[in-house]
Amino acid sequence: MFNKLFIVSVCMLIAQCYCQVPVTTVPYNGNELKFYAIRKTYEQAKTACESDNAQLVVVKSKAMQDIITPHLDSTISYIAWGEYDFGVGYWMGLRKLSGANITDYKALDGTTYVNKPSYSNWNNDEPNHGKSDLACAYMCPYNTVYGINRAYQQSDIAFSKVRKGGWWTNICTLRNYYICQRGFCTTNPCIYGTCVALATSYKCNCNPGYSGPLCGDDLCFPQPCQNGGSCNRVPNTYTCSCLNGFVGRNCETDLCFPQPCQNNGSCNRVIGNYTCSCLNGFVGRNCETDLCLSQPCQNGGSCNRIPGAYTCSCASGFLGRNCENEYFFNVGDVCLIHVNSRGRKTFTESLSQCQSLNASLAIIKTSQVQTAILNNHNFTVGQTWLGGSSNHSKWLWLDSSDIVYNNWLNGAPVVNDTHCVSLAPNGTWVHSYCGDKHGYACEKTVDGRDLCSSSPCQNNATCISSGCNVHCVCTSGYMGSNCAKIVPRTGGAGMYL
Repeated sequence: MFNKLFIVSVCMLIAQCYCQVPVTTVPYNGNELKFYAIRKTYEQAKTACESDNAQLVVVKSKAMQDIITPHLDSTISYIAWGEYDFGVGYWMGLRKLSGANITDYKALDGTTYVNKPSYSNWNNDEPNHGKSDLACAYMCPYNTVYGINRAYQQSDIAFSKVRKGGWWTNICTLRNYYICQRGFCTTNPCIYGTCVALATSYKCNCNPGYSGPLCGDDLCFPQPCQNGGSCNRVPNTYTCSCLNGFVGRNCETDLCFPQPCQNNGSCNRVIGNYTCSCLNGFVGRNCETDLCLSQPCQNGGSCNRIPGAYTCSCASGFLGRNCENEYFFNVGDVCLIHVNSRGRKTFTESLSQCQSLNASLAIIKTSQVQTAILNNHNFTVGQTWLGGSSNHSKWLWLDSSDIVYNNWLNGAPVVNDTHCVSLAPNGTWVHSYCGDKHGYACEKTVDGRDLCSSSPCQNNATCISSGCNVHCVCTSGYMGSNCAKIVPRTGGAGMYL
């Protein structure tokens, strides 16, 4: 027996020295209950619990007692402990101070157990320590307790009203196992968060920008935001404040790469977006539109690219935003002339075009008009129709007057067919087939009126107007530009010169 007791005692000593861990941990109502298989006095057990941010367990309900009781070790050898079996158990956080009444027990959390409160679990006739005693409570691990001869014998009589988990009281220097009770959130296990105790566990409500079971994962480390973006911690996640021109969850997208700006435009990074600085004459989100591509300048005008727009350099004889308007220049004598060297129309088509402008093909009766037209003529594009033609016998202007002043290259050509007068690139006149296509020169009065409207022709003469010119066809016996002169007599009576 001695050898067995010695061996058991040695084993228990080794366990006390080296097995400084709880036998088991049991969750209960937001707490964890730690069962330590290490023998300590009451004060030592209390200190050990407190060093782990816990306290000796305080049992306030049958439900809690029922959770604890199955985990009390019924195989403890009270003989090896050198105790009676009723002296073996697990310290709990309940004691009576010296001088207190026999039943005035108080829990370490401040709960009073005066005169046996609503719940208690005393064994046998406990509590029964005297008023002068300092007594501490512990739980019985056995279902039956004899406690007479320190060894079960046939003559041993079991204590009545004893149950496993029942409470004993004894001197506080007795060395027992102990149970610590610690709230799940007592040690603040959540590194960057708030602990919330649950019935059998706890959860961590993480601070903005942290995650993981213990909120130990910093979502901003290592830096998730690329391209110089800064990480912002927000509830349950993070966001990235991106540098100008970068977007995406992690600022991974460079809006200027690959180059979005077409036609050699340059990309500018702005907050959450980009803009394109386009070369002159290009517009659009990505400088995709060439304002000169569609040739907006009409009538031979050339397109000039400028910042965000275009201008037209118009060919001679045209003006307007897109050179769409015919330009009539003043040649004096209230006459306006328009020269379209690029028209490329037949004589008849040219006359019709001039008439649509409230004008007619230009007639040249003086060197002044000839010079004015030449100054506005494009000498590189071919011939230009004038308002003259032949009638198989002579050359006439559109106002039916004879072509007196002329600028023919080698003198007036022989009239043997229907031809029309045109201005050659060298400034001389040439006769052309009227069906040929050339440019044209138009003329009109400054006020746009028909010169015949003022009845310039006298003595019943016929007035024929064309553009800036008017011609009076005199009746017999009259002469002059307006038929105001009487033809002088010559020779015999009744004969006129």
